[in-house]
Amino acid sequence: MSDGEKKPVVRPTTKIMSFVGVIKSFDPSTDDIQIWIQTFRSFLIAEGLDVNTKEERCRAVLLSTLGLPTVFTLMSLIAPDESDTRTLAELLQLLTDHFKPTPKAIAERFRFMSRKQTSDESVAQYLAELRKLASRCKFATDLDMRLRDQFVFWSRKCSNAEKTFHKTRWCLPCRCGCHRLSTGIVRGEHQHC
Repeated sequence: MSDGEKKPVVRPTTKIMSFVGVIKSFDPSTDDIQIWIQTFRSFLIAEGLDVNTKEERCRAVLLSTLGLPTVFTLMSLIAPDESDTRTLAELLQLLTDHFKPTPKAIAERFRFMSRKQTSDESVAQYLAELRKLASRCKFATDLDMRLRDQFVFWSRKCSNAEKTFHKTRWCLPCRCGCHRLSTGIVRGEHQHC
């Protein structure tokens, strides 16, 4: 190179971590821990972090995204141990057990069977709420029958339940897309209340 030519500037390269998104800290007063954990797992996948090969890093991401109050609670739950003595799965299970203990089936069934459709609630909203409540009732194989019965007994659209008892075929409206339940519309092979 001659004296008049400038030398190319060589700058050190730095590795920039790409962030696909941001995960909000867990707030026990407003957040559902199971949904937060699903979001956290999705965040790890989006960031390319495999729990099987990068357990320590995933655990560090958990502790740095939980938020200080929740980290304090978690540390209390594992005391006198340190967080690095537990697997990520164990830490997540501790958080789930603490913030969302398994409900008693009988209490959840009472809530389910007491649930009536409100005056400002659509059929779709009512059925979605029934499904949410039923998910904690441990109904197992008779879930559809329980949902159907609850819908017939407490839906505003099926207020004349005695007429509906004579029908031979049933299905839930959310499965068939029927929104005019009280008219007895037949769509396909299904008969609705």
